[in-house]
Amino acid sequence: MLYSNTIFIMPDSKDAISTVNLTFYIGVVNFLSTFGGMYLLSKAGRKTILMATCGTLGVFNLVIGYCYIAEYHTIMVISCLSMIAFFEFGSGPITWLYMAEIMQDKGSSIATVLNWLVSLAISYFIPQIGLDYIGQLFYAMGGVTILSVIFM
Repeated sequence: MLYSNTIFIMPDSKDAISTVNLTFYIGVVNFLSTFGGMYLLSKAGRKTILMATCGTLGVFNLVIGYCYIAEYHTIMVISCLSMIAFFEFGSGPITWLYMAEIMQDKGSSIATVLNWLVSLAISYFIPQIGLDYIGQLFYAMGGVTILSVIFM
């Protein structure tokens, strides 16, 4: 979500409005999917939801990476919106819920600081990497996410 305006620039279209609309839709999907995540948490087990959504996130990351490299923009946008929805169904809320339940306050504070430091590093290094390697970055994130399912 940090660089969606840059990632979604369509080479054949110089229309900045379409990119802003896509970023708006990402925010809407993120917001509305949170409610789906709250519903799922009350109906299914956390570990089951977490494993299913992480596996799906990994696949969507791989699809986005491929579509970015192959320039299949429509499939990339649909996959990205779907990935955000699945993140809010599982990994988004469950991670913070687990942390509050199993850690003491000091551990939760350290984990929150590490989360924001990683976000800061991502926001700093993505422009350094450049758009030529965004597809490979999505491949790497997909691989790590699929490995997390094996770890769980």
